[in-house]
Amino acid sequence: MVFKEPIPVEGWQAVFAELGLADQMREAQVLRLLMGFKTDRAIAHVLGIAPKTVGRYVSRLMHRVGARSRAELLVRVLQIHLNLRGGQSPKECEQGHP
Repeated sequence: MVFKEPIPVEGWQAVFAELGLADQMREAQVLRLLMGFKTDRAIAHVLGIAPKTVGRYVSRLMHRVGARSRAELLVRVLQIHLNLRGGQSPKECEQGHP
């Protein structure tokens, strides 16, 4: 089974900027592969780094968005993408702005 990327390529730059990942290339790469339902081991293989290093990047990403699990991380990143597509930042949505 082939999974399509949940966020199109052109949507990533806005998501990375919203998360403050513009200068964090490795974290951005890990996030993008994680969003493609890759395991730490698969991500490590693609990026040529250790699986433990991938785990540290995932932990940083979870902390960045306030997620307590990988599933919550993926959901929050998708929410950020959808909010940006709608013209609202996630901060505005949390504050109840229309």
